[in-house]
Amino acid sequence: MTSRLLAMTFALLTMVAMGWAQPSQPNAIDIINPTTTASYPALNSIVAGGSNRNLTARIFYNTEYLPEYDLDSINKYYTWSITPTGVGYDTRSQRVGSRTTSFKPYRAWTTYQVTVTFSRAGIALSKTVSFTVTPDVATYLVIEGSQNYDPNFAAPLNQITLTAQAPNYDHAFAILRDRYNNFVAFSNPTVWSARNTSLISVTSGLQPELGQGQVTGLAGTGEITQAIARDNSTQLVDSVSVLVSRAGYLALRIIAGRYATLSAIVGDTLRITTSDTASLVVEGQRSDNNAWQQIAARWWVSPSLTFEGSIPASSSQWSEIRPAAAGQGWIAVSYQDATPDTLGVVVTASVTSTASHLPVPPTELVMIDNRHVSVPSMAKSMHVTGFDLLGREIVRVDTDVSTKLLPELQRLPSGMSIFCLRFEDAAHRKLMGQTVTLAAPSAAGTRR
Repeated sequence: MTSRLLAMTFALLTMVAMGWAQPSQPNAIDIINPTTTASYPALNSIVAGGSNRNLTARIFYNTEYLPEYDLDSINKYYTWSITPTGVGYDTRSQRVGSRTTSFKPYRAWTTYQVTVTFSRAGIALSKTVSFTVTPDVATYLVIEGSQNYDPNFAAPLNQITLTAQAPNYDHAFAILRDRYNNFVAFSNPTVWSARNTSLISVTSGLQPELGQGQVTGLAGTGEITQAIARDNSTQLVDSVSVLVSRAGYLALRIIAGRYATLSAIVGDTLRITTSDTASLVVEGQRSDNNAWQQIAARWWVSPSLTFEGSIPASSSQWSEIRPAAAGQGWIAVSYQDATPDTLGVVVTASVTSTASHLPVPPTELVMIDNRHVSVPSMAKSMHVTGFDLLGREIVRVDTDVSTKLLPELQRLPSGMSIFCLRFEDAAHRKLMGQTVTLAAPSAAGTRR
Protein backbone atom coordinates (compact mmCIF):
# COMPACT_ATOMS: atom_id res chain seq x y z
CA MET A 1 0.00 0.00 0.00
CA THR A 2 2.84 2.25 0.91
CA SER A 3 4.65 1.49 -2.32
CA ARG A 4 1.54 2.34 -4.40
CA LEU A 5 1.12 5.69 -2.68
CA LEU A 6 4.73 6.48 -3.26
CA ALA A 7 4.34 5.68 -6.99
CA MET A 8 1.35 7.97 -7.41
CA THR A 9 3.14 10.78 -5.61
CA PHE A 10 6.16 10.35 -7.85
CA ALA A 11 3.98 10.44 -11.03
CA LEU A 12 2.28 13.62 -9.92
CA LEU A 13 5.56 15.29 -9.15
CA THR A 14 6.84 14.23 -12.55
CA MET A 15 3.86 15.70 -14.35
CA VAL A 16 4.24 18.99 -12.52
CA ALA A 17 7.91 19.01 -13.32
CA MET A 18 7.08 18.50 -17.01
CA GLY A 19 4.74 21.57 -17.03
CA TRP A 20 1.44 19.73 -17.36
CA ALA A 21 -1.67 21.58 -16.20
CA GLN A 22 -5.36 20.96 -16.47
CA PRO A 23 -6.82 22.55 -19.69
CA SER A 24 -8.00 26.21 -19.25
CA GLN A 25 -11.75 26.88 -19.10
CA PRO A 26 -12.70 29.28 -22.04
CA ASN A 27 -14.20 32.61 -20.92
CA ALA A 28 -14.15 34.86 -24.03
CA ILE A 29 -14.96 34.80 -27.72
CA ASP A 30 -13.92 37.22 -30.49
CA ILE A 31 -14.78 37.87 -34.17
CA ILE A 32 -11.76 38.30 -36.41
CA ASN A 33 -10.95 38.91 -40.05
CA PRO A 34 -9.54 35.54 -41.15
CA THR A 35 -7.27 37.21 -43.71
CA THR A 36 -5.58 39.63 -41.31
CA THR A 37 -6.45 37.79 -38.04
CA ALA A 38 -7.28 41.22 -36.63
CA SER A 39 -10.34 41.66 -34.48
CA TYR A 40 -13.29 43.52 -35.99
CA PRO A 41 -14.00 46.84 -34.24
CA ALA A 42 -17.29 47.18 -32.42
CA LEU A 43 -18.58 49.47 -35.24
CA ASN A 44 -17.65 49.03 -38.89
CA SER A 45 -18.61 50.69 -42.19
CA ILE A 46 -19.44 48.74 -45.33
CA VAL A 47 -20.60 49.71 -48.83
CA ALA A 48 -23.88 48.24 -50.06
CA GLY A 49 -23.21 45.34 -52.40
CA GLY A 50 -19.47 45.57 -51.84
CA SER A 51 -17.08 42.68 -51.17
CA ASN A 52 -18.07 40.00 -48.69
CA ARG A 53 -16.97 40.56 -45.12
CA ASN A 54 -15.61 37.20 -43.90
CA LEU A 55 -15.91 36.59 -40.18
CA THR A 56 -14.32 33.89 -37.97
CA ALA A 57 -14.90 33.13 -34.30
CA ARG A 58 -12.02 32.45 -31.86
CA ILE A 59 -12.19 31.17 -28.28
CA PHE A 60 -9.98 32.59 -25.52
CA TYR A 61 -9.13 32.10 -21.92
CA ASN A 62 -8.65 35.68 -20.86
CA THR A 63 -6.24 36.76 -23.63
CA GLU A 64 -4.99 33.26 -24.36
CA TYR A 65 -6.10 31.87 -27.71
CA LEU A 66 -7.39 28.31 -27.47
CA PRO A 67 -6.90 26.68 -30.91
CA GLU A 68 -8.44 23.41 -29.78
CA TYR A 69 -11.83 25.11 -30.22
CA ASP A 70 -11.09 25.53 -33.95
CA LEU A 71 -11.46 21.80 -34.58
CA ASP A 72 -14.18 20.73 -37.02
CA SER A 73 -15.69 18.56 -34.33
CA ILE A 74 -16.36 21.71 -32.30
CA ASN A 75 -18.10 23.64 -35.15
CA LYS A 76 -21.54 22.39 -34.20
CA TYR A 77 -21.47 24.50 -31.04
CA TYR A 78 -21.26 27.82 -32.94
CA THR A 79 -24.29 29.87 -34.13
CA TRP A 80 -24.35 33.14 -36.11
CA SER A 81 -27.28 35.59 -36.11
CA ILE A 82 -27.92 39.00 -37.68
CA THR A 83 -30.37 41.76 -36.79
CA PRO A 84 -32.47 43.19 -38.35
CA THR A 85 -33.35 39.66 -39.34
CA GLY A 86 -33.58 38.70 -43.00
CA VAL A 87 -33.66 42.25 -44.38
CA GLY A 88 -31.26 43.50 -47.02
CA TYR A 89 -28.53 40.84 -46.91
CA ASP A 90 -27.79 37.27 -47.92
CA THR A 91 -29.63 35.20 -45.34
CA ARG A 92 -27.03 32.45 -45.69
CA SER A 93 -24.93 34.64 -43.41
CA GLN A 94 -27.06 33.34 -40.53
CA ARG A 95 -25.25 30.06 -40.13
CA VAL A 96 -25.63 27.36 -37.53
CA GLY A 97 -22.82 24.85 -36.85
CA SER A 98 -19.92 26.80 -38.30
CA ARG A 99 -17.08 28.80 -36.82
CA THR A 100 -17.04 31.06 -39.92
CA THR A 101 -19.53 33.09 -41.94
CA SER A 102 -19.63 35.96 -44.47
CA PHE A 103 -21.73 39.11 -44.57
CA LYS A 104 -22.78 41.09 -47.69
CA PRO A 105 -25.59 43.64 -47.16
CA TYR A 106 -27.51 45.53 -49.88
CA ARG A 107 -29.65 47.87 -47.81
CA ALA A 108 -27.92 51.19 -47.16
CA TRP A 109 -28.61 53.57 -44.29
CA THR A 110 -28.98 50.54 -41.98
CA THR A 111 -26.81 49.30 -39.09
CA TYR A 112 -26.63 45.53 -38.67
CA GLN A 113 -25.51 43.59 -35.59
CA VAL A 114 -23.65 40.36 -36.33
CA THR A 115 -23.49 38.03 -33.33
CA VAL A 116 -21.67 34.72 -32.81
CA THR A 117 -22.63 32.40 -29.93
CA PHE A 118 -20.72 29.40 -28.55
CA SER A 119 -22.65 27.01 -26.29
CA ARG A 120 -21.26 23.71 -24.94
CA ALA A 121 -21.46 21.84 -21.66
CA GLY A 122 -22.41 24.83 -19.57
CA ILE A 123 -20.09 27.20 -21.44
CA ALA A 124 -22.01 30.11 -23.08
CA LEU A 125 -20.06 32.84 -24.88
CA SER A 126 -21.14 35.52 -27.40
CA LYS A 127 -19.74 38.52 -29.28
CA THR A 128 -21.43 41.19 -31.43
CA VAL A 129 -19.99 43.60 -33.97
CA SER A 130 -21.94 46.23 -35.92
CA PHE A 131 -21.81 47.19 -39.59
CA THR A 132 -23.26 50.49 -40.91
CA VAL A 133 -24.06 50.23 -44.62
CA THR A 134 -23.42 53.16 -46.96
CA PRO A 135 -24.86 53.42 -50.51
CA ASP A 136 -22.99 52.38 -53.61
CA VAL A 137 -22.21 54.88 -56.40
CA ALA A 138 -25.18 56.56 -58.15
CA THR A 139 -26.49 54.48 -61.03
CA TYR A 140 -29.95 55.93 -61.64
CA LEU A 141 -31.68 59.29 -61.61
CA VAL A 142 -35.30 58.94 -60.50
CA ILE A 143 -37.95 61.67 -60.66
CA GLU A 144 -40.03 61.27 -57.52
CA GLY A 145 -43.01 63.14 -56.18
CA SER A 146 -41.70 64.10 -52.74
CA GLN A 147 -38.54 65.24 -51.02
CA ASN A 148 -39.43 62.79 -48.24
CA TYR A 149 -37.70 59.94 -50.02
CA ASP A 150 -37.57 56.29 -48.97
CA PRO A 151 -33.91 55.46 -48.25
CA ASN A 152 -34.10 52.03 -49.85
CA PHE A 153 -36.94 52.01 -52.38
CA ALA A 154 -37.40 54.28 -55.41
CA ALA A 155 -40.85 55.78 -55.96
CA PRO A 156 -40.78 57.02 -59.56
CA LEU A 157 -43.61 59.29 -60.68
CA ASN A 158 -45.73 57.61 -63.33
CA GLN A 159 -47.42 60.82 -64.47
CA ILE A 160 -47.96 64.42 -63.45
CA THR A 161 -51.52 65.57 -64.10
CA LEU A 162 -52.11 69.31 -64.16
CA THR A 163 -55.50 70.94 -64.09
CA ALA A 164 -56.28 73.59 -66.64
CA GLN A 165 -57.28 76.12 -64.00
CA ALA A 166 -54.99 77.71 -61.43
CA PRO A 167 -52.97 76.52 -59.70
CA ASN A 168 -51.82 74.62 -62.76
CA TYR A 169 -48.36 73.58 -61.62
CA ASP A 170 -46.74 70.81 -59.60
CA HIS A 171 -43.33 69.95 -58.18
CA ALA A 172 -41.07 66.95 -58.67
CA PHE A 173 -37.71 65.93 -57.19
CA ALA A 174 -34.70 64.44 -58.98
CA ILE A 175 -33.04 61.80 -56.77
CA LEU A 176 -29.85 59.83 -57.38
CA ARG A 177 -29.94 56.12 -56.40
CA ASP A 178 -27.52 53.21 -56.54
CA ARG A 179 -28.06 49.87 -58.29
CA TYR A 180 -29.96 48.57 -55.26
CA ASN A 181 -32.31 51.62 -55.26
CA ASN A 182 -30.66 53.05 -52.16
CA PHE A 183 -30.80 56.83 -51.85
CA VAL A 184 -27.43 58.37 -52.72
CA ALA A 185 -28.15 62.11 -52.91
CA PHE A 186 -30.48 64.74 -54.31
CA SER A 187 -29.49 65.77 -57.81
CA ASN A 188 -27.82 69.17 -57.65
CA PRO A 189 -27.46 70.96 -59.93
CA THR A 190 -30.31 69.60 -62.05
CA VAL A 191 -31.13 70.69 -65.58
CA TRP A 192 -34.90 70.58 -66.15
CA SER A 193 -36.53 70.77 -69.59
CA ALA A 194 -39.79 70.04 -71.43
CA ARG A 195 -40.32 67.84 -74.48
CA ASN A 196 -43.02 70.17 -75.81
CA THR A 197 -42.52 73.74 -74.66
CA SER A 198 -45.88 74.84 -76.03
CA LEU A 199 -47.69 72.60 -73.55
CA ILE A 200 -45.59 72.93 -70.39
CA SER A 201 -42.65 74.82 -68.96
CA VAL A 202 -40.21 73.07 -66.62
CA THR A 203 -37.82 75.03 -64.42
CA SER A 204 -35.82 74.56 -61.24
CA GLY A 205 -37.95 74.96 -58.15
CA LEU A 206 -37.33 77.07 -55.07
CA GLN A 207 -35.29 74.24 -53.50
CA PRO A 208 -32.68 73.27 -56.11
CA GLU A 209 -30.54 71.68 -53.39
CA LEU A 210 -33.29 69.05 -53.14
CA GLY A 211 -33.37 68.50 -56.90
CA GLN A 212 -36.72 70.26 -57.07
CA GLY A 213 -38.30 71.13 -60.40
CA GLN A 214 -41.53 72.98 -61.16
CA VAL A 215 -43.79 71.85 -63.99
CA THR A 216 -46.32 74.43 -65.19
CA GLY A 217 -49.10 73.83 -67.71
CA LEU A 218 -49.30 76.30 -70.58
CA ALA A 219 -52.13 74.92 -72.70
CA GLY A 220 -55.01 72.75 -71.56
CA THR A 221 -55.22 70.55 -74.65
CA GLY A 222 -55.49 67.14 -73.01
CA GLU A 223 -52.21 66.10 -74.67
CA ILE A 224 -49.34 64.27 -72.96
CA THR A 225 -45.73 65.41 -73.03
CA GLN A 226 -42.66 64.79 -70.86
CA ALA A 227 -40.71 66.69 -68.23
CA ILE A 228 -37.02 65.77 -68.27
CA ALA A 229 -34.41 65.98 -65.49
CA ARG A 230 -30.65 65.62 -66.02
CA ASP A 231 -28.10 65.55 -63.22
CA ASN A 232 -25.36 67.93 -64.26
CA SER A 233 -22.62 65.99 -62.45
CA THR A 234 -23.34 62.39 -63.46
CA GLN A 235 -25.34 63.16 -66.64
CA LEU A 236 -27.94 60.63 -65.50
CA VAL A 237 -31.39 61.35 -66.98
CA ASP A 238 -35.00 60.53 -66.18
CA SER A 239 -38.34 61.74 -67.52
CA VAL A 240 -41.97 61.72 -66.44
CA SER A 241 -45.17 62.03 -68.45
CA VAL A 242 -47.18 65.21 -67.97
CA LEU A 243 -50.87 65.58 -68.84
CA VAL A 244 -52.49 69.01 -68.86
CA SER A 245 -56.24 68.50 -68.65
CA ARG A 246 -58.40 70.18 -71.21
CA ALA A 247 -59.23 73.75 -70.31
CA GLY A 248 -62.59 74.37 -68.76
CA TYR A 249 -64.52 77.61 -68.90
CA LEU A 250 -65.17 79.92 -65.99
CA ALA A 251 -67.80 82.23 -67.47
CA LEU A 252 -69.68 83.03 -70.67
CA ARG A 253 -70.53 86.30 -72.38
CA ILE A 254 -72.75 87.23 -75.29
CA ILE A 255 -71.23 89.73 -77.70
CA ALA A 256 -72.25 91.39 -80.93
CA GLY A 257 -71.63 89.45 -84.11
CA ARG A 258 -71.63 90.77 -87.68
CA TYR A 259 -74.85 92.59 -88.37
CA ALA A 260 -76.75 92.58 -91.62
CA THR A 261 -78.62 95.50 -90.11
CA LEU A 262 -77.27 96.99 -86.89
CA SER A 263 -79.13 96.19 -83.72
CA ALA A 264 -77.54 98.11 -80.89
CA ILE A 265 -76.50 96.45 -77.65
CA VAL A 266 -76.73 99.16 -75.03
CA GLY A 267 -75.46 97.98 -71.67
CA ASP A 268 -76.90 94.49 -71.25
CA THR A 269 -79.84 94.95 -73.59
CA LEU A 270 -80.23 94.24 -77.29
CA ARG A 271 -82.64 96.73 -78.89
CA ILE A 272 -83.97 95.80 -82.33
CA THR A 273 -87.03 96.19 -84.48
CA THR A 274 -89.00 93.57 -86.30
CA SER A 275 -87.33 94.62 -89.55
CA ASP A 276 -83.78 94.21 -88.18
CA THR A 277 -81.48 91.27 -88.72
CA ALA A 278 -78.87 90.76 -86.01
CA SER A 279 -76.25 88.23 -84.99
CA LEU A 280 -74.75 87.29 -81.63
CA VAL A 281 -71.66 85.36 -80.59
CA VAL A 282 -70.93 83.57 -77.31
CA GLU A 283 -67.46 83.45 -75.81
CA GLY A 284 -66.10 81.46 -72.88
CA GLN A 285 -63.35 82.51 -70.50
CA ARG A 286 -60.71 79.75 -70.40
CA SER A 287 -59.74 78.39 -67.01
CA ASP A 288 -56.05 78.00 -67.90
CA ASN A 289 -55.15 81.50 -69.09
CA ASN A 290 -58.39 83.54 -68.62
CA ALA A 291 -58.51 84.29 -72.35
CA TRP A 292 -61.89 84.58 -74.08
CA GLN A 293 -62.66 82.41 -77.09
CA GLN A 294 -65.74 81.39 -79.03
CA ILE A 295 -67.41 78.31 -77.61
CA ALA A 296 -70.32 76.15 -78.72
CA ALA A 297 -72.84 76.85 -75.98
CA ARG A 298 -76.54 76.18 -75.59
CA TRP A 299 -78.88 79.08 -76.40
CA TRP A 300 -82.05 79.87 -74.47
CA VAL A 301 -84.83 82.35 -75.27
CA SER A 302 -87.55 83.62 -72.96
CA PRO A 303 -91.11 82.54 -73.92
CA SER A 304 -92.09 86.16 -74.44
CA LEU A 305 -89.92 86.42 -77.57
CA THR A 306 -90.47 84.81 -80.97
CA PHE A 307 -88.00 84.61 -83.83
CA GLU A 308 -88.09 83.35 -87.36
CA GLY A 309 -86.20 80.12 -87.92
CA SER A 310 -84.75 77.83 -85.29
CA ILE A 311 -82.82 78.73 -82.18
CA PRO A 312 -79.27 77.22 -82.12
CA ALA A 313 -79.09 74.18 -79.86
CA SER A 314 -75.29 74.22 -79.47
CA SER A 315 -73.34 76.81 -81.39
CA SER A 316 -70.80 79.57 -80.89
CA GLN A 317 -73.06 82.04 -82.70
CA TRP A 318 -76.61 82.87 -83.62
CA SER A 319 -75.80 84.17 -87.03
CA GLU A 320 -79.21 85.44 -88.18
CA ILE A 321 -81.64 86.72 -85.61
CA ARG A 322 -84.94 87.81 -87.18
CA PRO A 323 -87.63 88.88 -84.69
CA ALA A 324 -91.10 87.64 -85.63
CA ALA A 325 -92.97 90.01 -83.34
CA ALA A 326 -92.46 92.83 -80.90
CA GLY A 327 -91.81 91.94 -77.30
CA GLN A 328 -89.44 92.04 -74.36
CA GLY A 329 -87.47 89.20 -72.80
CA TRP A 330 -84.00 87.73 -72.77
CA ILE A 331 -81.51 85.54 -74.61
CA ALA A 332 -79.22 83.37 -72.45
CA VAL A 333 -76.35 80.94 -73.02
CA SER A 334 -75.02 78.10 -70.85
CA TYR A 335 -72.13 75.62 -70.98
CA GLN A 336 -71.33 72.96 -68.39
CA ASP A 337 -70.20 74.60 -65.12
CA ALA A 338 -69.36 78.00 -66.60
CA THR A 339 -71.27 81.00 -65.25
CA PRO A 340 -74.02 81.63 -67.83
CA ASP A 341 -74.75 84.98 -69.43
CA THR A 342 -78.07 86.68 -70.13
CA LEU A 343 -78.79 89.50 -72.55
CA GLY A 344 -81.96 91.52 -72.25
CA VAL A 345 -83.91 91.97 -75.52
CA VAL A 346 -86.36 94.70 -76.53
CA VAL A 347 -88.06 94.20 -79.91
CA THR A 348 -90.19 97.07 -81.25
CA ALA A 349 -92.45 97.03 -84.30
CA SER A 350 -90.89 98.59 -87.37
CA VAL A 351 -92.57 101.27 -89.53
CA THR A 352 -94.37 99.61 -92.45
CA SER A 353 -95.69 100.90 -95.75
CA THR A 354 -99.16 101.25 -94.19
CA ALA A 355 -97.90 104.36 -92.43
CA SER A 356 -98.48 106.46 -95.52
CA HIS A 357 -98.24 109.65 -93.51
CA LEU A 358 -94.51 109.00 -93.10
CA PRO A 359 -92.78 109.87 -96.35
CA VAL A 360 -89.47 108.30 -97.26
CA PRO A 361 -87.22 111.31 -97.56
CA PRO A 362 -84.70 111.75 -100.30
CA THR A 363 -81.06 111.36 -99.33
CA GLU A 364 -77.83 113.14 -99.91
CA LEU A 365 -74.22 111.89 -99.77
CA VAL A 366 -72.20 113.34 -96.88
CA MET A 367 -68.79 112.55 -95.42
CA ILE A 368 -68.81 111.12 -91.90
CA ASP A 369 -65.64 109.90 -90.20
CA ASN A 370 -63.80 109.97 -93.54
CA ARG A 371 -66.48 107.83 -95.21
CA HIS A 372 -69.37 108.65 -97.47
CA VAL A 373 -72.87 107.76 -96.40
CA SER A 374 -76.35 108.55 -97.64
CA VAL A 375 -78.48 110.34 -95.04
CA PRO A 376 -82.01 111.81 -95.13
CA SER A 377 -81.81 115.37 -96.40
CA MET A 378 -85.37 116.69 -96.28
CA ALA A 379 -86.71 115.53 -92.93
CA LYS A 380 -88.06 118.47 -90.96
CA SER A 381 -87.01 116.90 -87.66
CA MET A 382 -84.52 114.14 -87.16
CA HIS A 383 -82.94 112.17 -84.30
CA VAL A 384 -79.56 110.71 -85.23
CA THR A 385 -77.72 108.24 -82.97
CA GLY A 386 -74.15 107.11 -83.62
CA PHE A 387 -72.76 103.79 -82.34
CA ASP A 388 -69.21 102.49 -82.10
CA LEU A 389 -67.98 99.03 -83.11
CA LEU A 390 -69.14 97.53 -79.80
CA GLY A 391 -72.69 98.77 -80.26
CA ARG A 392 -72.33 101.50 -77.65
CA GLU A 393 -74.02 104.85 -78.17
CA ILE A 394 -71.35 107.54 -78.50
CA VAL A 395 -73.22 110.48 -80.04
CA ARG A 396 -76.81 111.71 -80.35
CA VAL A 397 -77.92 114.64 -82.54
CA ASP A 398 -81.40 116.18 -82.62
CA THR A 399 -81.79 118.50 -85.60
CA ASP A 400 -84.41 119.70 -88.06
CA VAL A 401 -81.89 120.58 -90.73
CA SER A 402 -79.73 117.85 -92.20
CA THR A 403 -76.94 120.28 -92.92
CA LYS A 404 -76.35 120.59 -89.17
CA LEU A 405 -75.67 116.89 -88.90
CA LEU A 406 -72.13 116.85 -90.23
CA PRO A 407 -70.64 119.45 -87.83
CA GLU A 408 -72.26 117.73 -84.85
CA LEU A 409 -70.88 114.34 -85.76
CA GLN A 410 -67.44 115.74 -86.37
CA ARG A 411 -67.21 116.95 -82.77
CA LEU A 412 -66.49 113.49 -81.38
CA PRO A 413 -63.89 113.04 -78.62
CA SER A 414 -60.44 111.99 -79.82
CA GLY A 415 -60.15 108.25 -80.42
CA MET A 416 -63.86 107.64 -80.99
CA SER A 417 -65.03 106.33 -84.32
CA ILE A 418 -68.61 105.98 -85.56
CA PHE A 419 -69.39 102.53 -86.82
CA CYS A 420 -73.01 103.13 -87.76
CA LEU A 421 -75.86 105.62 -87.56
CA ARG A 422 -79.54 105.26 -86.78
CA PHE A 423 -82.01 107.85 -88.16
CA GLU A 424 -85.39 108.40 -86.51
CA ASP A 425 -88.14 110.92 -87.03
CA ALA A 426 -89.71 113.12 -84.32
CA ALA A 427 -91.70 110.16 -83.03
CA HIS A 428 -88.51 108.04 -82.90
CA ARG A 429 -89.63 105.94 -85.84
CA LYS A 430 -86.81 104.81 -88.05
CA LEU A 431 -86.37 106.69 -91.28
CA MET A 432 -85.41 104.85 -94.46
CA GLY A 433 -86.56 101.63 -92.79
CA GLN A 434 -83.13 100.66 -91.55
CA THR A 435 -79.99 101.75 -89.85
CA VAL A 436 -77.13 102.85 -92.09
CA THR A 437 -73.86 101.02 -91.53
CA LEU A 438 -70.70 102.94 -92.33
CA ALA A 439 -68.38 99.94 -92.38
CA ALA A 440 -68.40 96.28 -91.45
CA PRO A 441 -66.55 95.47 -88.23
CA SER A 442 -63.12 93.92 -88.56
CA ALA A 443 -63.71 91.55 -85.66
CA ALA A 444 -66.38 90.68 -83.13
CA GLY A 445 -66.49 93.11 -80.29
CA THR A 446 -66.94 92.40 -76.60
CA ARG A 447 -69.84 93.34 -74.42
CA ARG A 448 -67.99 94.29 -71.29
